[in-house]
Amino acid sequence: MKRLFLSILILLFLASNTGIAKATDYTQDTNCQLAVQMNSDQDPLTDDSGKGANLTKQGTAKPTYTASGKYGGGFYFDGIDSNFSTNGTGTGVKLGTSINLSSVMWVNLSSTSLQGSFFNLGNPGAAGYCIGVGDHNTFENTTSSGNYLIALFNYVRWIPTGTTIGTGWHHTAIVLDSSGYPTIYLDGVSVYNDTGTIIHPGNPIEECDIGGYVVYPYDRFPDITMDEVGHFNRVLTSTEINDIMDNGLKGSGAPTVDDSQLILIQ
Repeated sequence: MKRLFLSILILLFLASNTGIAKATDYTQDTNCQLAVQMNSDQDPLTDDSGKGANLTKQGTAKPTYTASGKYGGGFYFDGIDSNFSTNGTGTGVKLGTSINLSSVMWVNLSSTSLQGSFFNLGNPGAAGYCIGVGDHNTFENTTSSGNYLIALFNYVRWIPTGTTIGTGWHHTAIVLDSSGYPTIYLDGVSVYNDTGTIIHPGNPIEECDIGGYVVYPYDRFPDITMDEVGHFNRVLTSTEINDIMDNGLKGSGAPTVDDSQLILIQ
């Protein structure tokens, strides 16, 4: 019993020292263009990457802060007209290219019948891309409700993954590689990627939207809660996406033990 107690003490000591494999702080990545943790009620929404992406509350009810985010706080979007938007300024978010980009986010879906965009980069009426939820093929309008994870190259093509999301908290990500090929992730697993000849998105211009957007005559606002939204002007690997999913953009999750540092007492 004494030896077991000593073993536990040593493990606790290691967990508080350098023997632990700490999660990466992605807000310090020079390629991180947007990192919003949503840990307090803010307007404009603080960009923890330091790039100054000022996303302001939009809509009649506006996004509602909740202490029940995935990691700390989050924001609820009513599915009617609430979102965060750069409102046409594009401040701090890398625009003008459609390659070497990654966007990640936690979403909490209220039902299996939703329609709209989680994250949009670029003017939705012109160019750019977004990722969201809808029926099997689109989230074009209010008749396109469903539970499928879908991406869109604005005014170019819909990208149905054929994968349902479910309800509650789920992590989603979209990556565009150096050729503009998309890979889409759900809960850290790749559920879609393109091969062969594809139609690329137009270069994003003007704006960034979290929680939905309007592209006349369609409203694309899902009834969701969101947390830990990040955007990078580089390709994130599968390992990095899983690290962000498990630990948050600033590595706020529980650290994992580096097995090489374990000391066993018998």
